[in-house]
Amino acid sequence: DNPILWMRMQESDPSNTTVTNSGSLGSAANGTRSYMENKGAGSPIPTVGAIPSPTKTGATGYLFDGTSSIITVPYNSTTNQALIPATSGITQNMSTPFSMEVWVYFLTLPSNYYDIAGSFRGVYQSLLEVNGNRLCFYPGYAKYSCYTGAITTGKWLHIVATYTGQNLAATSDTALYVNGVAQTVDATTAVAATGQAVTGPYTIGGSNGGSTSAFPGYMSEYAVYSTALTAARVQAHYMASLEAQNPTVLATPGDRVVNLTWTAPTISGGT
Repeated sequence: DNPILWMRMQESDPSNTTVTNSGSLGSAANGTRSYMENKGAGSPIPTVGAIPSPTKTGATGYLFDGTSSIITVPYNSTTNQALIPATSGITQNMSTPFSMEVWVYFLTLPSNYYDIAGSFRGVYQSLLEVNGNRLCFYPGYAKYSCYTGAITTGKWLHIVATYTGQNLAATSDTALYVNGVAQTVDATTAVAATGQAVTGPYTIGGSNGGSTSAFPGYMSEYAVYSTALTAARVQAHYMASLEAQNPTVLATPGDRVVNLTWTAPTISGGT
């Protein structure tokens, strides 16, 4: 599906802070393991090689400490402009479709906000955020959709947010999927978004704006696409993962019984 940004987070050398972009923007969109701007020098940065990858045998993902760890990616009017996304200058073009995709493993859920990824310093553009047990997607300023119960702790989750570029005063131009399943909106602003100018780098694992907190947990395979992925493609991405093919089985002891629980993948058109 040709992502423009694809941070696989499979690096293993802790002394090298470069995060390789495997997307079509190439090395100009390489990221840097860093810390939030409001933290002091020497603050924790993402830890490499922290957990087995949910998608590739023998690969690993990053640990984000929940206090300062982020990845930063530069963008402006001449560098990685498609990430804004903009067709000229540095102001987000709300007629441009895009998708955000990531594997996350939450260690805790917030009492306020965690920014997973996007652009937010002073004012937000595109943003994927967690508020308590709600997952929220902001395709542009003043427009958002939230989904209660979409997230949980202690296991890998495949999250995809899509925007068609229609910029409607409704939610039908956005969608959010968890483990290949479309989620139901329960909070939204029924307004069209207003494109804003970017004021800082694109960040993953937290942001440099507002009072939001850094993401606490593991992360792998962050990608941005210049299209709105279809439900079928989202499900195909999830089903191709190690996590979908080898679901975790939890054994819980009881009174002379052992309860086995697991999450079976949802397969469109089948059982």
